[in-house]
Formats: sequence, C-alpha cells, structure tokens
Amino acid sequence: MLAHHSMLIVPLDDANAQTLFDISELRGGSLYGASTYDGGDGSRQPSDNELSIAWTQGRKVAELTLRFTQ
Repeated sequence: MLAHHSMLIVPLDDANAQTLFDISELRGGSLYGASTYDGGDGSRQPSDNELSIAWTQGRKVAELTLRFTQ
C-alpha cells in the first residue's frame, strides 16, 4: 500500500539479524521493520531488543535520507 503511494519502505534486511532471530523472549519486529507487543492493555513497554531493532531501522532511514539530500 505504501509503495503504491510512492512512499519508500526501508526494511531491516539482516542489519540486526542477531536480535531479529533471537527467540528467547516474546518481542515484535521482523525483517520488514520494528514493532512491539502492547500486552492488550497498553501497560507493556518495549523491551531492549525491540528498542534495538527500532534504533537500527531509524539509523537506516537517516542514512538513506542523507543520501537523498546530498
């Protein structure tokens, strides 16, 4: 849907593969991007692994943005 509207999608690829494929805890995130589980009532906060995935994706978006502005 986003690509249809000419929006860029910046997937994670294997940039944070060790964190992405760690199944020792329940967490959000996939090769398509960062996410988190909220536990249903909104009381659950993102785990360190989820924050790491989000930080990696944010860094990739920032690097891509810099390439377009130079």
